[in-house]
Amino acid sequence: VVGIDGVPTSIIGGDDISCAVVSGSARCWGSDYYGDLGNGGLPRTRRLVPTAVIGLAGITSALVASGPHVCARTFAGGMKCWGDDFLGQLGIGRALLAPAPTTVVVDDALYTDGFN
Repeated sequence: VVGIDGVPTSIIGGDDISCAVVSGSARCWGSDYYGDLGNGGLPRTRRLVPTAVIGLAGITSALVASGPHVCARTFAGGMKCWGDDFLGQLGIGRALLAPAPTTVVVDDALYTDGFN
C-alpha cells in the first residue's frame, strides 16, 4: 500500500475502507462518507492513500471494522470508535456521525438487566 511507512501489524477492511495498524498508530484509506477514516475531516470525501487516524498515535493495539465504522482497542484496554453512529452502534452515547475516534461509553447499569 502506497504511503504506509513501516510494517503493518494488522490490516482490516470495512464498507469501502481499509485500515492498518503501524507502530501502534492507525491509518485508513478509501471512502469517508460517514467519517469512517477517523481523520476528523469533513465526511463525504475519499482518500486514495493512507491517512492518519487522529488521537490514536502509538496507542492502538487492534482494529475492527463493521459497516461504515471502525473501532480500535488501545494498549491501555480502552476502546475508541468512529464513523457511522446513526443507530448508536459505536457505543459513544449519541447517535451522530463521529469523524474522529471517540471513547466508548461503559454503562454498568446495562450489566444488571439480565441480558449480560
